[in-house]
Amino acid sequence: MDGAGGWVRAGLFRAFHALGEGVSKMRRLVTLCLREESGQDLIEYALLAGFISIVAVTAITNIGGQVNAWYMGYDTTIKTIPTGAAS
Repeated sequence: MDGAGGWVRAGLFRAFHALGEGVSKMRRLVTLCLREESGQDLIEYALLAGFISIVAVTAITNIGGQVNAWYMGYDTTIKTIPTGAAS
């Protein structure tokens, strides 16, 4: 079982070892990003801009429905006004 089985085991060992190195590199990168404070202001501004955008879209959508209802009411009122007939 030293033949192909050994190669498979060696390949799996190398794959798991490489995966472990990748995971530890990623873990170090995430830890560095969490500890780093120089980009914190930029992230806070991005979150604030995103929040303001969501609120604005929601408000405009709700107000748009109300404005449309007003215009439909005006349309109905204008259609009831009699037009002058030319004599």
